[in-house]
Amino acid sequence: MPNSINDQLDLRFNGLVYREDSGWAVHCLELDIVGVGGTPEEAVREATELIEEAIIYAFENDDLAHLFKPAPRELFDRFFHARASGEPIAQIVQCTVVNVPRDDRREPVPVSVRAIQQQPSAAIQ
Repeated sequence: MPNSINDQLDLRFNGLVYREDSGWAVHCLELDIVGVGGTPEEAVREATELIEEAIIYAFENDDLAHLFKPAPRELFDRFFHARASGEPIAQIVQCTVVNVPRDDRREPVPVSVRAIQQQPSAAIQ
């Protein structure tokens, strides 16, 4: 783990993009977080915001054990089937967690997340 004052951790999350009755959904497989919206882009944006909030909460509350909760297996199966057959899927977001807490820090340091959204080019029907 980095040990400078600007400690950071880069994380990437995969998402399955699919149509729902009321619009679109993006399911983050690594965190079991779902973003919804009227378009695939809106769903990605919402999922990104939820991922950012979950990461910040986990670090600020020293609760990393509950951050990485995988989605149900059937969603992983669907994701890998879509990828193998060339169907559109999304890498939802690449996050950089800044000021990663270390055990040797005495003072709390605010954690922030910079996210780079990855928009899906198309979505799974």
